[in-house]
Amino acid sequence: MTTNRTRYHVGMNEIGLDSEYRIECLGDLDGARAWLEADVENTAEDAEDRSEFDACLVKLATIPDAEIVAEHRIDAYLFWVRAVEDCGCPERLRDDRSYAIQWGADDGQWHGSIVSSAMSGRDEADAYVADVQALAAPGVTVRAVEIRLTHTILPASTTAKPADVDHGPVAARTLRSGCRINLFDTDRLIYRVEYLHAGNYLRLHTVPPAGEHPGYFVFTKSPHDLVELISRGPAVDITGKPVGDAS
Repeated sequence: MTTNRTRYHVGMNEIGLDSEYRIECLGDLDGARAWLEADVENTAEDAEDRSEFDACLVKLATIPDAEIVAEHRIDAYLFWVRAVEDCGCPERLRDDRSYAIQWGADDGQWHGSIVSSAMSGRDEADAYVADVQALAAPGVTVRAVEIRLTHTILPASTTAKPADVDHGPVAARTLRSGCRINLFDTDRLIYRVEYLHAGNYLRLHTVPPAGEHPGYFVFTKSPHDLVELISRGPAVDITGKPVGDAS
């Protein structure tokens, strides 16, 4: 992948073990320094003796940017910042939260997912639920469900190889993460496929080819619907690892 950009991956792990936590991808060293300091501080809170952690925090606050991009060992932990050339990670733009109403009855199942503009925060959602609950039939319980959506932009360039596949109409069930398709006359990259209702429908999560729109798009198709397959290439997560089956 060639994206012509350098980003910084920040993470931590116990020495000799893989990282248990999310590796953060950041676009500048100021952000990388702040994230690294937060990792050190959060780990120090659980340490019996935090003197080494405090000494490292003092050091991180004063060393030049060039020395931030390194491994910093404290006790049994490694805290690190790595410069990644041509980074293929999506760029996080913002996190949105909204609320939806669901209702449950005696069968123990929750039904519906109605989003209302009246619920812009938790307090408004609780008040809205109280109003709806007062009008609900006996035995029906109403609740508010928080929906979190992270808006990202994928790098414009990909390693999709048109020669790897035969272009043309294919059954939707053959689509996987990394497939490029022409859907409604628009070139899109699929980064997740979900099967719904025992395989009767597919939910395709897609983004435009150059990431020009910060939101993701969801399309529901039958597995037997035909779509125009353009090519296949890797879709990557925030760590740069392939998502799903991009074969």
